[in-house]
Amino acid sequence: MNKWKWQFWLVFGAAFSVFFSIAILIPVLPLFIHDKLRLGDVAVGVIMGLQPTGAVGSRMLIGRATSKYGIWRTLAFGTSLCALGSLLFLLPSSASVFGIARFLQGFGEGFTFTAGTTWVIATAPSQQKGRLVSLFGLSLWLGATIGPMVGGFVNELQGFLAVVTLAIIPPAIFGIISFFQLSEPLGSTSRLDWIPKESVVPGITLALASTGFVAVSTFGALYFSSRAWDHGSWMVVAYGLGFVLMRVLGGHWIDRYSSTRVASGSAALAALGMLLIVVSSHWLVTVFGSLLGGLGLALMYPALAIESVRGVEPAKQGNVLGWYTAFWDLSLLGSNFTFGWLAAQRGYPSVFVVSCVASVFCVGFVLAKARRRLQSSVS
Repeated sequence: MNKWKWQFWLVFGAAFSVFFSIAILIPVLPLFIHDKLRLGDVAVGVIMGLQPTGAVGSRMLIGRATSKYGIWRTLAFGTSLCALGSLLFLLPSSASVFGIARFLQGFGEGFTFTAGTTWVIATAPSQQKGRLVSLFGLSLWLGATIGPMVGGFVNELQGFLAVVTLAIIPPAIFGIISFFQLSEPLGSTSRLDWIPKESVVPGITLALASTGFVAVSTFGALYFSSRAWDHGSWMVVAYGLGFVLMRVLGGHWIDRYSSTRVASGSAALAALGMLLIVVSSHWLVTVFGSLLGGLGLALMYPALAIESVRGVEPAKQGNVLGWYTAFWDLSLLGSNFTFGWLAAQRGYPSVFVVSCVASVFCVGFVLAKARRRLQSSVS
């Protein structure tokens, strides 16, 4: 195995380790907070919500970190910070300790994943860039899928402390390995924009695209139940299956057909999926619509990530990608609250209608940005 492939699987493993570390606690931490610490639902929501809050904060600093210390030092810092956050769960239990721990896990995740994405985009062969960015993104979904299964199983056998131990070890190992990789600063931090303009349109587009994921994952089962259908979890399963299949089988399309075409086509497919969910009178068609939604979202992040750093010098790419990814986190936070209010006021179908409209806007944003770039190159 050559050096580049070894390092690719190293950044993949590092990203997987932090998402695994965060996700392994998902099935056990809320119960521990609620039943063992005797705290209410509000405390559960606040503590669990501090993880994505930390991720948003770190993504806004990632550009300065990679420019000053290099990608590998930044990656090592992120994985180590996630391990430290997990370690805090071994301290005497309290809401403040758990809140700080969860925040540090999220802060570390933001540094790790964005630094890894920056490295892949900066070093991958140009003819395989889209496929490799798509493949790297699977580290998130694999960690988020395997983690809860392992956490629930280990908790039943050995209890909470065993789960926490498993949350500490993987990111700590990858933090040590990453630290000893050659890490060259990417450039001066003095020229970095606070909010880089290159991240805004792709970031807003990604935020709109993420609304379909929120709609299905948060309200899919409730929508099924409201229509007196069984198998409500199939919507979430189908969405995830579509996402993974497209990442594995279609990642090379970005290299073959351009990031603009893939992003606009993906958004159109996601819009069709959300529309099918709304108009369907049979649960199987609704599940198929959810599958289309997952297929549509899968390539949005890598395609728009490549689009966001097109023409951007390497020293600034981490900053652009950090802010670009922050739009995803902010959208997940905001969409859950907005859709909760909308579902209460207008019913569950309204959530999927809004997601459909948002995906249509994605198509418009992508095509408008491509048109402006074409006009700029001609002039």
